[in-house]
Amino acid sequence: MPMPSKGKRHSVTARLPIAEAEKLEAIVKATNDTRGDYIVRLVIAHLATVDLEAVEAKQEALPMAS
Repeated sequence: MPMPSKGKRHSVTARLPIAEAEKLEAIVKATNDTRGDYIVRLVIAHLATVDLEAVEAKQEALPMAS
C-alpha cells in the first residue's frame, strides 16, 4: 500500500561508522519505524535547538585573494 505524501523533501546521505549503523538498525527494527523517519526526527529535534543567527554571526569572512 502506498505511503501518504509527507510533502516536499530534500535527500541527505550520511555514512555512519559500523557500530552506530548496527545500533540504528536494531532501534528501527525494535520500534517498527523506518530508518529515514527515525533520522528525520533526530535531525529536526537537533535543528530546533540551534540558534542559526549565532552560528552565522560566528562565520568569519575569508580573506580576498589579490
